Amino acid sequence: MLLDKITTDVNKKRLTIEKLQRSKLPLVIYGAGSYASYLMKFLDRYGIGIDAACVDAEYIDKGLFLNERLHVTTIEDICKKYDNFNVLIGFSDYRKAQMKLSNIQSIAEIFFIDTTDKLDFLDYQYIVDNLENFEFTYNLLGDQLSKDTFIAFINAKISGQPDDLYELMDEKPYFTDILSFDLNEVFVDCGAYDGDTILEFVKRTNGDYDKIYAFEPDEKNYKALTQTIIQNGINHVQLYQMGCWHSKVTLRFSSSANMNSHISDMGETTVEVEAIDNIVDQERVTFIKMDIQGSELTALHGAESTIKKSKPKLAICIYHKPEDMITIPQYIYSIMPDYKFFLRNHQFISKETVLYAIPTSGENKK
Repeated sequence: MLLDKITTDVNKKRLTIEKLQRSKLPLVIYGAGSYASYLMKFLDRYGIGIDAACVDAEYIDKGLFLNERLHVTTIEDICKKYDNFNVLIGFSDYRKAQMKLSNIQSIAEIFFIDTTDKLDFLDYQYIVDNLENFEFTYNLLGDQLSKDTFIAFINAKISGQPDDLYELMDEKPYFTDILSFDLNEVFVDCGAYDGDTILEFVKRTNGDYDKIYAFEPDEKNYKALTQTIIQNGINHVQLYQMGCWHSKVTLRFSSSANMNSHISDMGETTVEVEAIDNIVDQERVTFIKMDIQGSELTALHGAESTIKKSKPKLAICIYHKPEDMITIPQYIYSIMPDYKFFLRNHQFISKETVLYAIPTSGENKK
C-alpha cells in the first residue's frame, strides 16, 4: 500500500528554524549563489540573521557580496574571525558541503534547509486526505525509478530531509535518457528563462529541427533570452514576451529577473499571457517543456488541442504546488491516455521534479 511508504517524520525544516532561533552562536552561510540568497530571504521571515557569508578560497571574488551588507569571504577567514560558529549550507549539493565542513573544528553545528520557498509544502495528513489521487499517479508511472522518485519527493517535502531523493537525482533536466529526438522537431519552451534549455535542445538535435516557440514573460529574462538567441546564431525561433495560460488575458506578475518570476495577484507589474493553442494554431508540435512556477496546469489547458492533435513529448514541472503531483498527471491522462509517464528529479533537493509524458505510438514524428 502506498501509505506504508510515506514517512510520518517531524519536519526537520521547522526543527532547524527553532534551533537557529535559540542559538547564540554566529551563523555563517557557506555559499554565495542564488540558493544562498533565497535562504537569507527565507530566514528573514523567521527573524534569523546571518552574520557572515563564505565560499572556498578558489571561488572567492573580492567584489562578491551576498547582499548590500554581507561581503563574501573565505571559510578560512571565518575560522580566524570566530572561535565557534554555526554553518548553514547555501547550495543544493549539501552532502559535498557537509564532507568539506565536517573537518573544521571551529564549527559547532552544520545545518541544511531543503528548498527555501516554504516552511511546509505538504504533510502526512494531506497524503491521507488525497490518498486515492496519489495512488493514481503512483500507478500511472512507467518504471521503478519514477515510483521511487515519487515516494522520495513526497517524503522529502513532509520531513524536510531530501536524502533519499539525493540518491535518485537525474543530471539531465528536460533531456533525460527516456526522451529521444528526431529530425524536424518542433519545440515549445514555456518559461524559456535565458535560453539555457533552448541551447541544450539545439545541441541534442544537432541543429536539425524545424522550429522553436519560446515564451518568457519576465522583462530582464526576455532580454537575456534574446541575447542568447542572437549570440549563438539560433535560427527558426519565435520569441514571445508573454506567459502561457488557458486564454489571452493580462495578469499581475511578480518579476524577480530569475527563474522564480511568476504570475501573482500581488505582483508589482503586469504581463500578457496566451494559450499555446492560439499561438501554434494547428501547427505540428513534437516537444513541450513547462517550468512556469505553478501555472503549468492552466497552461496545459491552453495546449489541449495541440496535445490531442500532435501528441508531443511533454516535460512538465510538478514541484511548485502540493496538488501538482495529482492534478497534472490526471489532466494529461484524461486527454491523452496512451501516453507513458515517468518522473525524474533533477536537483539534489526536492526541486526540479519533472513529469515526462511520452507518446507510445510515435505519432509526433513528421
